[in-house]
Amino acid sequence: MTRGALRGRIATMDAASKVISDGTIYLDGDSIVAVSEASAPAPAGWQDVAVVTTGGTIFPGLIELHNHLAYNTIGLWEVTGKFADRDK
Repeated sequence: MTRGALRGRIATMDAASKVISDGTIYLDGDSIVAVSEASAPAPAGWQDVAVVTTGGTIFPGLIELHNHLAYNTIGLWEVTGKFADRDK
């Protein structure tokens, strides 16, 4: 995504742990340009950028290392059989 905007519940992860219940985050490549209430006007030059409503919570700048790296480098695991005990 070169330029885009995402709408949803935004956990700003600032010192005050502010959460914007309905906000928009504006992105330019891998940089966060602005974070605001969804009702606020778009930043200058961003009026024509389509906003994607996520329906979820956005954690700006947080990389979820549990899944993204593996999903982006290897294919999904193909289950070869049923396991009776997940620890074996």
